[in-house]
Amino acid sequence: EPEKPTSITINLEDTVIVNGVGCASSDGTGAKTKRFENTKMKVIGIANSTNKPYRYALNQYNKGKAKDWTAVTGWFKEEDITK
Repeated sequence: EPEKPTSITINLEDTVIVNGVGCASSDGTGAKTKRFENTKMKVIGIANSTNKPYRYALNQYNKGKAKDWTAVTGWFKEEDITK
């Protein structure tokens, strides 16, 4: 049986690599983004609840300040992000 990936620590304003599709909201509702492949993005928001499937708000241009909601490209799942 394959090992489950270990969780990584992701903090506000970290730069991460994304391979996946984002969502308009952290609960998974709303429009989906295009699929990003090996795209550098900046973490500008983290959902307070760990039960949100899309927990990380990212900016695709690697810009923006923490909690600058006008700069959010989309919310992404943890499994779609690497540091």
